Amino acid sequence: MRSWVKSGSPWIWLTAASVAISLLALIGILLLLAGQGTRYFWPSPVYQFELNQTAAGPVSVVGELYQRQTISRQQLQDAGVVLPPGEAQSFIRYLIKVGNRESEGQDFRTLLASDVSSMTTPRDLLVLERNSNGTAYGYLAGLLEDGQPLTGSDLSQALQQRLPQIAALTRQARDIQFRDMARINEQFEHLRLHEKSLQRENKLDARWQASIRAERQELQRQYRQLAGKLQGLERDRQRDALLLRDMHGQVHTIPLSQVRDAWYPNDMSSGQKLAHWTKQVQKFLTDSPREANTEGGVFPRSLVPC
Repeated sequence: MRSWVKSGSPWIWLTAASVAISLLALIGILLLLAGQGTRYFWPSPVYQFELNQTAAGPVSVVGELYQRQTISRQQLQDAGVVLPPGEAQSFIRYLIKVGNRESEGQDFRTLLASDVSSMTTPRDLLVLERNSNGTAYGYLAGLLEDGQPLTGSDLSQALQQRLPQIAALTRQARDIQFRDMARINEQFEHLRLHEKSLQRENKLDARWQASIRAERQELQRQYRQLAGKLQGLERDRQRDALLLRDMHGQVHTIPLSQVRDAWYPNDMSSGQKLAHWTKQVQKFLTDSPREANTEGGVFPRSLVPC
């Protein structure tokens, strides 16, 4: 035994075990972070909360339930919350994401469970992921095409069919704007620098002037052609809109060009939820940030080494 200790083998095994434990701990932490982070992409149920009768009539709140928290009576009273009389010394408080930022003014609100008379998950509650103003919740009240209402028995299916068409038009418009037009602008700049170089060298004679003028006119013609095509795509993108009825019963018109995705989380099977989760993770890894880096994906930042 003493000779085995003197050989140094125990320290080798101890070092190997320490490294293995450290790696397992690191992998565990990464898996924990990944699991907690990717829960964000899972389509959570959307609730409709019916509040207790008020003087103004029935009140509904629609949104995702983000957190349940037990709060003491004293904390709520210190915060200025009016509580019902009774002996209860603690209350359950809900943190709800209500979305519809442009009309609600904030993404989240809190409710006390004692103020809620019922919680339901209607199958026709619609969730919209938008380019701006965050998520929207409500009921699909109709579809518009060139300002005229669409008729049909399945507006939800029509919505799902039109969203990929709008996305394709958006990609075409982005390619024209950031690839084709950018290339022409770059050619304009090269032509300008070439002209200045000839001027400095006193070589800008009539022949060079005519050549540069003809090339500039050709670039202008190509640019106008692309601008016309871009305007046509923009008209097609703005042609369709949906009508969304919010929790207050008000109907909002939302252009489909502002909608990135739409789904009914309360009416999805496990397979549909998994497919939605996969698509959302893919978009997070490949899309560019938007809304001042508060929404969208992490591309191309994900390609930059830390």
